[in-house]
Formats: sequence, structure tokens, C-alpha cells
Amino acid sequence: MAAALGRTMNSFLLLYLFFFFSIETLTVLADDDVALFSHLKSSILRQGDSLANNGSTLTLQIDCDLVLRDANNMIIWNSGSVARAIDCIFWINRYGVAVVSDSEGIPLWTTGSPARRGSYALLLRPDGKLRIYGPSLWSFKSIANSSGGGGTVSDRLSGSSSFDSSGYIMYSSDDFIYRPTGGALLKHGNYTLVLETTCTMHIRGASEVEAASSREERRGLQATAPTCKAQLSSDGELTAYRLLFPEEGGLRDVWLRTWGSDFTKKTTESIAALVDGGAAGELLIYPMKQTLA
Repeated sequence: MAAALGRTMNSFLLLYLFFFFSIETLTVLADDDVALFSHLKSSILRQGDSLANNGSTLTLQIDCDLVLRDANNMIIWNSGSVARAIDCIFWINRYGVAVVSDSEGIPLWTTGSPARRGSYALLLRPDGKLRIYGPSLWSFKSIANSSGGGGTVSDRLSGSSSFDSSGYIMYSSDDFIYRPTGGALLKHGNYTLVLETTCTMHIRGASEVEAASSREERRGLQATAPTCKAQLSSDGELTAYRLLFPEEGGLRDVWLRTWGSDFTKKTTESIAALVDGGAAGELLIYPMKQTLA
């Protein structure tokens, strides 16, 4: 009987550990999640979830306190929101307000002044700063074929200060981004923002990116294609250019503007975010609203 009891206890312990670690696995977001978006219902942090970027983390703790840690795991900011164990989530609403609420949606803690209704993003930047951006200035969607394997993305110039390590955020910068091999500028889930050989931009599904990249390699287009570059300015305009005449005889390069978003706002900083919405990929441009930490 004692042996049977021991086997029962062992089975119970294994079952407990299975459910415990399964729950922990389900609640932790992937490392490439650096932002929350107000227009995506699934874009929330649950207790134990984190945003992570370049060693910094923003975590909604079990006691519903929101804690920002640097790359050395030192706490540099916390919300002091509840400090008691209840079910809660963290999200950003359609008015640009960051919210910790209970399971019924009742706010437990908020920060940020309400603005006009729109799409907002809360971003943990590579430098560890936590900022709210929005409302979005401009967006476009592509209902693309997202079937097939992941597109081949190479030479994405990830060292450029204009890129986020996660691969789906572009920061405003005075620097230009020259067309990488395969043309991939940003990638999120099944969708890729591509700077084409025509020096225009499109959102493509994974299978389309792979096919286009393969065509370029077969035809040797990298050697014959025009030089293209793109830039996101601080006022929120995303543009693409084609080199008409290279520098010669003391004269500077001559560039032709081939594509642009054409919407701007007076601001010190902007971001562009590629979002995988499932049936469609969407690129949104946001001006900075405020710094939280």
C-alpha cells in the first residue's frame, strides 16, 4: 500500500510539474517582442510576460507591478501599480494610455495623457528607454500569400542604427539604408517589407520573398540593378530613392525620389513598425508621444 501511495504521489508531482512548466512556457513572450500595439487585441502582457530588447526587459510581475530592468538586471523603473496577487494584464489603449487592468478590464494603474483615438505603440527601445508612439501618421496593408517557408533574408544591415535587433522596427535617422541583398528591410512573422529593385517598397508574404530572392540570384540582378536607398526622417516620412548619376568629376550623386509616404508631423523622433496581423501585413509610421522611462 505504501508503494502504491508513493507511485500516486510521484504521478501527482509529475503532473503538477508538467502543468507548471507548460503554463510558464505559454506565458513568456518570444525575445523578439519589443512592442505592444493598441489595434491588436492579442498585443498584451500577462503576468510573467516580458518585452525584451538588447538586454533590457519590461516585465509584468505576478503582483501586477510593471518593472523595467537594464542589461545588468538592475531595476531602473517600476510602476508601483498594485503589489498584490490578482489576475492582471498590461496593454496600451486606443487613446495612447498605458494600462494595467484586472481580468474584468478595470484599470489598476494608468500612465500617459489621453490623446485622440487611433493606433498607438508602446516600445522598449534598444537603449532601454520605454516610449509611447502615436497616433499613427500613415499605414498600408498587403493581403499577401503567407504560405510556404520563411523568406530568405540576408545582409539586412542589422548593424545600422536605423534598425531594431528584433527586425520589425525602423527608427528615424539621418542615415540612409541601402538596399540589402534580397531587398528585405523589415520582417515580422510571415511578412517582409521589401525595397524592390525598382526602388519602390512593398509588403510581401514569406513565399513571395523567397521566390523573388531566388529570381534575383538566378538572373544576377544584384550586379545590374540600380542603387536604391531608403530613409525614415524624424518627421515621419518614409522615402525611397534611386541613384541616377553617381558621383563624378567633383559632382555629388544625383538621386531620384521614387516612393514616399508623404505624411509628416513636427516631432523629434518617429518609428516605422511592420505588424503581422495574420491575414495581412501592415506597415505603420508613428511619431513619438512621450517617454515613460
